[in-house]
Amino acid sequence: MLDKSVITTKLAALYQEIIAIREDDAYLKSIGAYGSDMSIELWDWSQCVGLYGIWRLYQETGDKTYVDYLSAWFERHQAEAAVKNVNHVVPMLTLVSLLEQQENAQWRALVNEYGEWI
Repeated sequence: MLDKSVITTKLAALYQEIIAIREDDAYLKSIGAYGSDMSIELWDWSQCVGLYGIWRLYQETGDKTYVDYLSAWFERHQAEAAVKNVNHVVPMLTLVSLLEQQENAQWRALVNEYGEWI
């Protein structure tokens, strides 16, 4: 059985890979994948499942790097939340969790807006 330090080390390495993938990644182009399919830089279902994974990694480790990344991610992508569909609800799980850690009036309003919409 792996101990927690081995698992968190592997998850930290995975985190670095997840945040490093960009649309202009040469490898992705060489295999015919669109960068946006693999990039965490979208407000969409699969990317935001990854965000929740980063949140859980923060909860397990207490490493502020992860919560700082999430905060910056939501700041960068808040405008994308204006388009509402079922796939765009997924980020709300991470955002609500993040709001438990740090209050932000804009994020709170966004969560409330989605709650009303649902």
